[in-house]
Amino acid sequence: MYWNDINASDEEVNALAKYLDVNDDGDICEEDFLAWYQEAATTVASETNAVRQALLTRRTVNNFDKTPVPDIVLRNAIEAAIAAPNHKLTEPWRFIQLGQETISKIAELNAAEIAKKDPEKGAKKKARWENIPGWCVVTCKKSDDELQQEEDLAAVACAIQNFQLSMWADGVGVKWTSGPITRSPEFSELCGIDTETEKHVGTLWYGFASGGLAQLMDQGPNRKKSVDDVLSSLP
Repeated sequence: MYWNDINASDEEVNALAKYLDVNDDGDICEEDFLAWYQEAATTVASETNAVRQALLTRRTVNNFDKTPVPDIVLRNAIEAAIAAPNHKLTEPWRFIQLGQETISKIAELNAAEIAKKDPEKGAKKKARWENIPGWCVVTCKKSDDELQQEEDLAAVACAIQNFQLSMWADGVGVKWTSGPITRSPEFSELCGIDTETEKHVGTLWYGFASGGLAQLMDQGPNRKKSVDDVLSSLP
């Protein structure tokens, strides 16, 4: 057996050789190698399928229960988010976790606007927003370069998708929202957003889904277009 093409230390190579030599005769036969290879290939296929399933089954969650989400889940999601591709490594994102005091102020701000037309609806909306267990506001750095700004916004969108997938993997649902109130100066002030230097891209509500994530996955992706509808090919 030749190890010249393996990018590993001598210690790692020796450990692998010992693992493959199942009958401990000092020789690695074809049967030994194939047994290991098939196991490794099966593991890779399983992991690949898990990633695809996360992409295909993730759903937007609209209704959350009141169970608090541990901070480690949020930190894991942000770690995944900031691994998103970004041209020239600009890292244009910022994540702001909101506490209950700030959430209540935003809920009141939104309810007051709604109450101008429908006081009862405003009160219901306030209660609903205050009961959403997790809020994370995401911003993007502003740039005077129009192309750079476009690329940075795309990068932040990728980061938000990574965030959602990480949360989903931990059994937590997310809703990406960007309603009218989030574009108001009052919202920016409450969240500590400097509108001269950064732009609000989305507010991420997160929490454990009422009824669990499984019942959402059964609803289907709710997409109007298939692969054939959106894929074209050129010679």
